[in-house]
Amino acid sequence: MLECIQAICNASIFFKDDILFRFTITAKSSDVLKFWEPNAPSYEDRLDCLKYAYEAGFQTSVSIEPMLEYPRAQEMVDEMLPYITDAVWFAHQIL
Repeated sequence: MLECIQAICNASIFFKDDILFRFTITAKSSDVLKFWEPNAPSYEDRLDCLKYAYEAGFQTSVSIEPMLEYPRAQEMVDEMLPYITDAVWFAHQIL
């Protein structure tokens, strides 16, 4: 996944002021992600992509939708916030 983000950033460098990356990061736990999002990138991979886009000078945002791991939401936001320039989207359903 990081290779894709690197390629997009490299190809779009002259338009970076017009591009906002919004990464969907729904949980931190590998077990939760594997259950709900089989074959999807890990939390670490998604975080690496967020960091790369931010450090390359692009606008960044995160969507925690659906919020699959509510007890760790604050921990996730605290870890991601230094690399977010725009917004964090949340969606939590109380059953």
